[in-house]
Amino acid sequence: MKECRFSSESVAQLVAFLGATHPRGGRDSCWAALPTCTLRHIGNWVLDPLCNEFVVWHPMSIVKDSKRALVFGVRLQQNGGMAFHTSNDEGVALCGPCMHRNSGVYILEMSISNIFSLDGFCRADVGVVVNEQESRRCGSGIWWLAGDGDVFVAGDAGGVSGNASGGWIGDDTAVEDGVLPKWDANGSTVGLVLDTHRCRLGFTKSGTLLPFEVSIPGVALPLRFGVGWSGDTAGRFQVQSIRRFVRERSCQLLQELAAARPPQRRDCTAAVLRHLRSTGGVLEPEVAAAALCTEALEESPECRQAIAATFAEVIGGFSCDFAAAALQSLPLHSCKEQLALDLAPFASRPQIFEAAILAEVPGLSKEVRAKLASRLPQPQGRDGWLRMCAWCCQ
Repeated sequence: MKECRFSSESVAQLVAFLGATHPRGGRDSCWAALPTCTLRHIGNWVLDPLCNEFVVWHPMSIVKDSKRALVFGVRLQQNGGMAFHTSNDEGVALCGPCMHRNSGVYILEMSISNIFSLDGFCRADVGVVVNEQESRRCGSGIWWLAGDGDVFVAGDAGGVSGNASGGWIGDDTAVEDGVLPKWDANGSTVGLVLDTHRCRLGFTKSGTLLPFEVSIPGVALPLRFGVGWSGDTAGRFQVQSIRRFVRERSCQLLQELAAARPPQRRDCTAAVLRHLRSTGGVLEPEVAAAALCTEALEESPECRQAIAATFAEVIGGFSCDFAAAALQSLPLHSCKEQLALDLAPFASRPQIFEAAILAEVPGLSKEVRAKLASRLPQPQGRDGWLRMCAWCCQ
């Protein structure tokens, strides 16, 4: 995937503009007679930078620093704070672009500081919003609570356990072990990873991708990033970055695999061989990762195995560096986990491959580690038994 620094709407407008100016598609267009430098200026004017600021906020909050910082609970912070709950100050704020279905992968990084809470429990949230008109905290979308790491899934985002009823995954009260770590310390940096193709939401803390993910109904999109807070909590949110990554559309292999409905083992293998012939047997890690993690192949392990086997046969197995680069190109923990399992049977040096997996995919469960160990090429005798035990005990 490649980073796109512009909004999807402006990119679509520019593509339409370029279509009108193309020699084979717009000979009679009035744009065709313009000098090249003028066309370039028009292109720069049409393209809008990706929004990385707050766009909607509660009237009792203040935006600063070119709308990239938001101070909430202002009245609570004044004069050392009030000794009562200020319900009117509870609210949400929205930031970043409107994220439509199949428009790419969006990554938000947000920090919090100057935290103040009446009872010591930080009721601040970061998440995604389905209904932008909903002004209540946790009224729409999915939210990650700072105080205990619990996650709230509203009804319009599928609800808890997919029953369309909104609620906390852990408990309505504070939980000791949330599904995610808490982030209630000053200076904490957390993030969200939204894959609009798979409709999944991932979470990061201090730049580390966490294993927990939430599936979102496709009908819930478009979404927008947001923050929320209770009336008894004050602080400052700072947008560190909002980035958008789009798929490589020029690769014929990825186009063929994406169009395979349903995928067939023979067709997938043939597409891989055509790609490798066209590249002279050179395989880029990013292409291998994108091919094996195509949505059309999610429920087809036999096709993924055939693709991985064909790749490995041509390049002589998957090395540590190849596996690490392939894993780094994927945005979600679940995709990294599945890719590691698909590459494992064809690792050229299993011991080094294990180290690469541990470094690139932290947080693997014991079950997944055991499954990965069973898929690696097994040395004979005592060494193989010891390695299996080491994996399962980590």
